[in-house]
Amino acid sequence: MTVLLAATILTWGAKAPENGATSVGDMGYEAATVARDETDSALETLDPNTQSLIGADVKSCRQRLAVITVDKMPATPGGIFRIRSGAYLSPFYTVTEEPQRIAYPFPTPYETGTGDISIEGWVAGTRLYLSPTLGPTAINGKLVIHLRWHVDKSCDI
Repeated sequence: MTVLLAATILTWGAKAPENGATSVGDMGYEAATVARDETDSALETLDPNTQSLIGADVKSCRQRLAVITVDKMPATPGGIFRIRSGAYLSPFYTVTEEPQRIAYPFPTPYETGTGDISIEGWVAGTRLYLSPTLGPTAINGKLVIHLRWHVDKSCDI
């Protein structure tokens, strides 16, 4: 376990930005938007305070949520991580072989169509299902991911 915690980012194409974190996706990974019929289950993945603050806005389509699916490769240790997106900081999640769909607020106003999130924690053999899929990867600290998303003004997503 000590060796894994000492690992560095092993993602192809990663670079170190000025703040010391590792950064990927200069061309942008595509973030998925939570579909309207998945809103209730998506809200359950947020911390309770954020659920109560934005739940009504998400259900009425005044605010959108992004979603990422995370799992680990078989026979890898996985680890723990959280998502920082704008002012939002998720609770820690444990990476498992069973895919987990985790919602988070978009890092910038939805209408901008672009922004950065960071995955913070210690993981190995982890896949982050964006478009394209990122991983398997190891993170020891912080990975900044440059995102873009399709802005859809309808609430039919």
